[in-house]
Amino acid sequence: MTTQALPQPARSPVILHLADPIDVRRSASLDPAAPVYWVSPRPPEQLCGFLAGGVQGAWVVSARIEVRIPGCCFTLELPAGAAMEPVALAELALRRALGGSGPEAIRNEIEARCEVE
Repeated sequence: MTTQALPQPARSPVILHLADPIDVRRSASLDPAAPVYWVSPRPPEQLCGFLAGGVQGAWVVSARIEVRIPGCCFTLELPAGAAMEPVALAELALRRALGGSGPEAIRNEIEARCEVE
């Protein structure tokens, strides 16, 4: 009799804001195997070694949002006069990118949300 390993469910990504006061990999409440993405008001180059290795996530740089996840990197201009906070827009862009949306669709959604508010 042979046994087959059952397929493991995909790990839900963990999205943390840089201000979150926790050590991601040591927190008992987080799955240590889950992918971790950061949302930050600063670019990763300014993190000064806070995060080792490749930084994945979304951050605000001047008037742009940069998104960097495996297989997808892009930059979006922040809409002029946006009512939403830039970090909230960066998180929205990251969540949509993780869900499979492309840069054009994400830009359109952000612009539409900013026009409504």
